[in-house]
Amino acid sequence: MSHLLTPNVLRAINESESQPVPGIPPPVLQVLAVKRINSTTPNSTERWRVVLSDGVNFIQSMLATQLNPMVQNNEIVKGGLIKLGQYTMNKMKEKRYAAAAMLCNGD
Repeated sequence: MSHLLTPNVLRAINESESQPVPGIPPPVLQVLAVKRINSTTPNSTERWRVVLSDGVNFIQSMLATQLNPMVQNNEIVKGGLIKLGQYTMNKMKEKRYAAAAMLCNGD
């Protein structure tokens, strides 16, 4: 399955000042973990954190809330592959995180 991944793309994304990284098509990544984030705010929208790998590097990412149905319908699962469409890099507590905003349909 590693031959389907886009190797070293996460390093390029992490080091780039612009997203998407110019010249890099939507990368294929493996989901290493999916975890629900517990909110301290009552009645808040469910949030999910995923760990994504390009076969060489990995990064923690927060899914945009519009992707919640994909987690609930088991379309985003541990060990599965995703094609990352839109994303941004955010800084939280001195660490950089990818925020996945859109996933591409399979080609």
